[in-house]
Amino acid sequence: MSISRKAFLIFLAVFILVSTQMLPTCLAKYELSNYNAVRNGLYYKWMPADWWASYFLKEFDKVAPPPGADWMKDKTTSLSPWFDAAREKGWVVKTRADAAKVGAIAIRRNPETGTSILNIVREVYDWGFKGDYMGKDGEPHVGEVPYSYLLSTAKGYHFVGYIWPERVQPGK
Repeated sequence: MSISRKAFLIFLAVFILVSTQMLPTCLAKYELSNYNAVRNGLYYKWMPADWWASYFLKEFDKVAPPPGADWMKDKTTSLSPWFDAAREKGWVVKTRADAAKVGAIAIRRNPETGTSILNIVREVYDWGFKGDYMGKDGEPHVGEVPYSYLLSTAKGYHFVGYIWPERVQPGK
């Protein structure tokens, strides 16, 4: 049995186990949706509905003005263009680590591996924010993210910025 086949079988087993678990929907002052709730169709916006990043789009759309996240339409699973594409579509984007805003998507990217880490900002503090992240178990969790950590290059990830859940106001 090849390594890739073994890896796929392990992934499938973990996915089945994880997909049958339910996460409490009420944490602290806000609701955390279960990743399984994203599976409401073939696609959510342009993302495969069962892909982890769709969770962040759905959470963003809960607080963003209609039509919500609309910056990509080509059904790509690449997160690389999100920040620039959101800016081009008229969303407020910020590159300062201390510019967190409730409902924003925080993006960190590892240029060597091409992988990204996303957070949904839930609570903002002087030192950083609390936000959702996708755990290794395929479920969303809440964690603290200090601004100093965003600015570090821990594990090769670099802070790209925030996509705020608001549109740029004309003339500003």
